[in-house]
Amino acid sequence: MTTFIPLFLKATGTTCILWLSSSLLSFIVGLVTGTIRSQQLRVPVLSPLADVITLVLRGVPLYAQLMIAYFGIPQVLGIAPSALVTGIITLGLCSGAYASELIRSAYNNLDAGQWLAAQALGYSPWQKVYYIIGPQMLKNVFPALTNEYLMLLKSTALLGSIGILELTKIGTNVMYKTFNPLPVCLTIAVIYLGLSAIISGVSAVIERSYYAQYR
Repeated sequence: MTTFIPLFLKATGTTCILWLSSSLLSFIVGLVTGTIRSQQLRVPVLSPLADVITLVLRGVPLYAQLMIAYFGIPQVLGIAPSALVTGIITLGLCSGAYASELIRSAYNNLDAGQWLAAQALGYSPWQKVYYIIGPQMLKNVFPALTNEYLMLLKSTALLGSIGILELTKIGTNVMYKTFNPLPVCLTIAVIYLGLSAIISGVSAVIERSYYAQYR
């Protein structure tokens, strides 16, 4: 197994890049669409469109979305983006749909008095979000988003299906070479566990700091 350590390290780096990039995209998509899908902030045309897109992305399995994005869209449009770009965008959009639903629910679950208080201050709808509603929403949704992005880390394993040499794909290749699956599987499991622990630890620090600021 020691022979394959450089391969596992490189694959771990690729997995981290995939996770960081798709998480950023997911948060941006989730924040924007979740905001305009909330009861108080709906926008004509855009909000119904976001509802439909979110339904589709949550209803179609990620594996099917990857196959459509990597094999179907290039065939129809005549373009061929790299597997890495395709994987990041597909994973980010799919996760963004789930983040959107979490954020929409967090907005809707805020006490109506908060909206009335913001309105009494004469704020515009987006000033309400920026100064009063948004910080409270993020505080409430933070644990759920952390869980979503832990799931997103494990979902990167599916990107091996389009040829990306992430951690699970490399592990599979090593198993075929060594015919000794147990050490490989344990190595993959330990690395994923370590990455999850790091994400959870960083999230806990951010959460405590954020709660102290907006308690």
